[in-house]
Amino acid sequence: MAKSKQRKFYVVSIIVSFILSVLLSIGGYLVGADMGIFNKDTIYKSMSAAGYYNGIYEDVVSTSKQLGRPMMLHAEVFENVFYYNEVKDDIQNNLEAQLAGTMYTPDTSQIRERLNANIEDYARKNNIEIGTQQQTAIDGFLTQIEDNYKSSLGITFINYYVSMRKMFDNIYFKVLAAILVLIMIAVFIIIKDHRYVHRAIRYITYSTLAAAYMTGIIPMYLYIKGIYRRLAISPAYYYNMLIKTADKSLLMFVYISIFFLVLSAGLIALTIILKNNLKKKASHSHTHHSHHSHHEAEE
Repeated sequence: MAKSKQRKFYVVSIIVSFILSVLLSIGGYLVGADMGIFNKDTIYKSMSAAGYYNGIYEDVVSTSKQLGRPMMLHAEVFENVFYYNEVKDDIQNNLEAQLAGTMYTPDTSQIRERLNANIEDYARKNNIEIGTQQQTAIDGFLTQIEDNYKSSLGITFINYYVSMRKMFDNIYFKVLAAILVLIMIAVFIIIKDHRYVHRAIRYITYSTLAAAYMTGIIPMYLYIKGIYRRLAISPAYYYNMLIKTADKSLLMFVYISIFFLVLSAGLIALTIILKNNLKKKASHSHTHHSHHSHHEAEE
């Protein structure tokens, strides 16, 4: 009778531990996404590592020079007009605004003033007369440079990312809270299902090991194979930023997987400790009790 009762118990534990492993995996992916792809620090770090700011800065300078060619403007006119740190700050402020769902308009008056002063200097040095007609053309050109600068700050596809992040933020805490409650219920059911806690922990360990596998295997495969790295995206700095973001995001899931492995190791250690304690107790009470209790602790 005892044996069939035990087996029925195990069926409940097997089913619940499977459900628990799925809950842990979903929770792991949610936390991994929150700490990885949907964490703005991930994007900032990827931008820095990919040389994104420098890429935009160089683009702005070279495009400005190209725009100046029809005006017969010499390259030296564009020296000390744009500054890397200003470009970087404006890109970051622009990204912050987009992530917050607001608009950011950079102050380009300084750029305009510096470029205008350079053009006047250049004209003076080369004895070029600036008449009304020329001044109108210069004003139009300065506005063109300002507009080009403003449009260079935006990140392609960021709108899609922002709307995805908004959707994720809306569900994240609700779903995570629900999952945590369900995890606690599952653990409670498994523990209640066994006379000895160490047997229950064994089933919980199966769940954490399965969760480690489920959260780690796909991201690890994608990261190692790097299929996404073959995407043909230009310019290079934009490609590098996307790849670095993908790398960091996938590795975050791998870290979550490692966390589950460490947790599993802790649970295995706990099982051994509890089992040994039980054996000690059983051997102590062996003189007072029947052989039966000792045999059950062995399981």
